[in-house]
Amino acid sequence: MKIQIKSWVDSGIIFECETETLKIAIEMGIKKGIKFEYANLDGANLDGANLVRANLDGANLVRANLV
Repeated sequence: MKIQIKSWVDSGIIFECETETLKIAIEMGIKKGIKFEYANLDGANLDGANLVRANLDGANLVRANLV
């Protein structure tokens, strides 16, 4: 499925790809050096995601599962 990660500030697309989950999309973006500053990750299930080197400065993580 096509996943788009957008900015909560201006709704611009930060990253998009074809994958099964938002968690995988975030990990793919991190590997490509994408900065997820101000990303709208409201309610995202990132349980077990590898967020090493992730730049989530200003990201909306309300209700996100970061366990």
